[in-house]
Amino acid sequence: MHVMGRLRMFFRPIMLFSRDRRGQIALIFAAAIVPLFGLGAFGIDLTRAFIVKTHLQASIDAAALAASSAYGKPEDEIRSIGLSFFERNYRSRDWMPATVPEIEIDDNSLRLSATVELETSVLSVFGMNDLTLHAEAESISEPTGIEVALVVDVTHSMSAVSGGTSRIESLRSAALDLVGILFDNAPSASLVKISIIPYNGTVNIGTGQGAFVTGDDAANFPDTSWAGCVMARGNGYDIVDSYSAGSAASSGGEWAAYRWPAEPNQAVSGGAEHIGCVNPAGSTSAYKETVDVFNQTTDYPGVTFGPNRSCPDPILPLTSDRTTIESRINDLHVFSRSATMTSLGAVWGWRALSSDAPFSEGAAYDDYFWNKYIIILTDGRQNMSSQTSDTGGSCTDAGFVNGTAWNFDPAVLGSWGNTLSAGPTEQWTAYGYPMSSISLGTLGTYDDTVDGIESKLSSVCYNIKSAERPSGAAAITVYSITFGDGLNASDLVDIKGCASTASNYFHAPTGLSLEAAFSEIAYDILSTRITK
Repeated sequence: MHVMGRLRMFFRPIMLFSRDRRGQIALIFAAAIVPLFGLGAFGIDLTRAFIVKTHLQASIDAAALAASSAYGKPEDEIRSIGLSFFERNYRSRDWMPATVPEIEIDDNSLRLSATVELETSVLSVFGMNDLTLHAEAESISEPTGIEVALVVDVTHSMSAVSGGTSRIESLRSAALDLVGILFDNAPSASLVKISIIPYNGTVNIGTGQGAFVTGDDAANFPDTSWAGCVMARGNGYDIVDSYSAGSAASSGGEWAAYRWPAEPNQAVSGGAEHIGCVNPAGSTSAYKETVDVFNQTTDYPGVTFGPNRSCPDPILPLTSDRTTIESRINDLHVFSRSATMTSLGAVWGWRALSSDAPFSEGAAYDDYFWNKYIIILTDGRQNMSSQTSDTGGSCTDAGFVNGTAWNFDPAVLGSWGNTLSAGPTEQWTAYGYPMSSISLGTLGTYDDTVDGIESKLSSVCYNIKSAERPSGAAAITVYSITFGDGLNASDLVDIKGCASTASNYFHAPTGLSLEAAFSEIAYDILSTRITK
């Protein structure tokens, strides 16, 4: 048969049907109603299945995250935590069937899965009585260690009392909470290392670090010894983590020992102030005799005198010894006078986490087993204390009580800046007399000098956050906290900018809010991640 003939035979029924349209719409509708009904039924049950599946997956994810946080605890306890979180989150309804998830634990990895059979409402007409839904999540609780540098303000303002509790007491309480959370939730105490860095106008690196210090010999500390505080290095080495053995401080080498000069107009041995100058120098013997004497007073708690005046408690290097850490927190003191130089605390917090000298307890940046964190706390803007007495006397035009004019060359003590031929207007710091000697390269006014100190903080924090692992990831996560009420916006800008992210900054106006901030930071540090 020819091809055309075959085509006519094939199309003939269609052609006949097309000539007679009676009942055609009814036939089409009758043919389509069954699949259309099926599609509608499928849509209803599919929507219900989607809701159940979404809720099931979210509940499994939450359970996996919660169970992972218990890594290191007995498996029965891990399973109990996972099941409890799943049940609280899933909350089955009449049409949402309950299920018990399966939990598989393999060392530091955990897998949760759950399968439910959802009974259909309409598709059962078509023989589909249920739909099988499955959800699973895997989490890895990496047994990574954490290194935390706790940089804390111990200046005079931390003795301020609010609600019957001083700020330093609130700091101790909040810091102890942080330590407790980190150690109590770690698989092993050896995976937590904490360093404490108290600061005011200087930082105490500890007398055991004498190999990295110059000028700490007995001749510079008559009838006493160097307490451990150091000056800031020059030429930009005050804002970086570097050390060049055998080099001068101005070239990134040893730090000069902090030694508060004997100042004029101190006629009374024992530390009584005269005309505003605060460090005894009425005679050589007066300077010697009153060194390291604590003179607790209402106005100036923790006042010390002599070459180690206002040298705070030493840094606690990174350690996993919880007892030692808690003891050092409980022993934090407020030191009067000097200044508030958060930049110095921050840079030494960085150095405490480093594997380089002078502290080498920290892991190298390429050691991915360890994660590093700095927590920086201050109760106000950086500043300097004045050399004006309570009676309005000034130190600027003072001389020694024997009539000898006072003259001071910063280079003698390893500091930098201009030589002074009159008493300073501010008190000694790791930058010497930064305003009077213009040691920060400013114009010498109070505001200009404070701006220079604030600039140091911004630079230090930028450098810390720029430190990288070989992978390019940030080597250190920074948290910052401002503590206390009465702070204005300008007080918060620089310390707020120190944080790695906006959410890593906290303002705590009260002791309770400080505890909440430390608690949130601790749990953030401990957080784990869901991998699938």
